[in-house]
Amino acid sequence: MQQSLPDPFFVGRDADDAFEYILGFAGWMLEGLDEAGRSRALEDLRASLVRHDTGSGVSYDSAAWLLSARRP
Repeated sequence: MQQSLPDPFFVGRDADDAFEYILGFAGWMLEGLDEAGRSRALEDLRASLVRHDTGSGVSYDSAAWLLSARRP
């Protein structure tokens, strides 16, 4: 069986757009960090977004598992 590659996860038109999008739903993860930790996290996020900007948007490779279970 041949596996197909997953579709990329599109996060924004450019790094600035993606930055706002991610902070909109995941900004809570910065709670509890001191100012230095918060600054470092935001700088790392922006650098990652810039690295993944294709010129046609920011996207990351993605994958997902779909699991199911049945009780015997």
